Amino acid sequence: MTDVAADPFETITTPEGVEIHLARTAKYKTVLFQWNVEAPMDDDVSARALLSDLLSRATRRTPGMAEMAARCEEMYATEIVSNAYRLGDRQVVSFGFEAIADRFADEGRRALFAECAGLLDEHVSDPPLVDGAFRPDHFEQERTNLVRAIEGLDDDKSAYAFRQLMAAHLPGTPWARHAWGTADEARALTEPDVRRVWQDLRTKPPVRLFIVGEVTPDQAVEAARQLSGEGQRAPLCGAVQPPPIVAREVVVKREKQPLSQSKLGLAFRIDPSVIGSAAAPLFSMAFGGGSHSRLFKTVREEHSLAYSVHAGVLVDASSLVVQAGVDAQNASKARDLVVGELERFVNDGIGAEELDLSRRAQVRRLEALRDSPNGWCHFRHAALVNGRPHDLDEAAERVASVTIDDVVAIAAATKLDAEYLLEGTTP
Repeated sequence: MTDVAADPFETITTPEGVEIHLARTAKYKTVLFQWNVEAPMDDDVSARALLSDLLSRATRRTPGMAEMAARCEEMYATEIVSNAYRLGDRQVVSFGFEAIADRFADEGRRALFAECAGLLDEHVSDPPLVDGAFRPDHFEQERTNLVRAIEGLDDDKSAYAFRQLMAAHLPGTPWARHAWGTADEARALTEPDVRRVWQDLRTKPPVRLFIVGEVTPDQAVEAARQLSGEGQRAPLCGAVQPPPIVAREVVVKREKQPLSQSKLGLAFRIDPSVIGSAAAPLFSMAFGGGSHSRLFKTVREEHSLAYSVHAGVLVDASSLVVQAGVDAQNASKARDLVVGELERFVNDGIGAEELDLSRRAQVRRLEALRDSPNGWCHFRHAALVNGRPHDLDEAAERVASVTIDDVVAIAAATKLDAEYLLEGTTP
């Protein structure tokens, strides 16, 4: 047993083809378990998104939600969690739990981890079917919930503007598509459609299992075997390949809605040959990643053209995205200032103090992950999918080695590709 001082994940591949990432540690009183199924961003994304909620609500043994809540409460308030989200060019459907470690369950006399793994297997593999089909009341309720959730995404105007920007920036790619699909796709789902996808999901797509806590390799392998279903899982896909750069004029898209604040988004393509460098996140940090950044100081503080402004690198898409909350009449000025700051970054470089502040901010982010099992696992999963260092110490060492020239090289490889304005109008 080791404490979490470095990255202690042990990688195990089971005979069924499940890749386990196990961090054995007594630092936490709980055990985090994430069964992450990786699937393509295809026509079945809405069906898999629905399954994440449909399967987690009940099992054949415990078909009622109140009964399930009582059962989880009896298991020391174990929480069954599920979600569907996009990671790179693929959809991840995640089922998991967080439970207290076995040594705290009945003073170590109860095998709670095995119980929780068994309960999760019930959710994934043994739902409360009626004549071989999902219960009509469960199916209708979860389909309605999914449609409403998708429609509700538009209520967050910053997130809405981001999706519209990505649709203009990378049309026809997974990056332009939400992991839950569209409301129309969800509304059109039928029970046979979802059941077909469920039968595939429980046995075929590749899986990465992440466990953090006091769990032995034998326990992890047994849990993976139980959840694997019959047969062999498909091999994991290779690292995400960013979409190819298309030579074209800057795409400009405008939209009006009754809002008090307009949303400006700019998307830049970064040459994929440099995106793997640890300098990419430092560039976004220095350019628009906080109160010390160029965009914050120039666009917001010096020129008062934005209520908020932020830049972030999407490594998997090899893109830089800038978002700002602006008054509509200031949108074009803010846009020109952002582009001008990028040019100045390339021509004048970055100061040693700017780089140091960005480096320290990035290292703090990495260190904070050690206190969050969920964040730690997500970082590792994203790094694996993107083909980047997934050990926190190695990632921090790479950040420490970045030079001023490395950061400027990222800026020089960045070119504006699309802009989107959600223009606020008086209601």
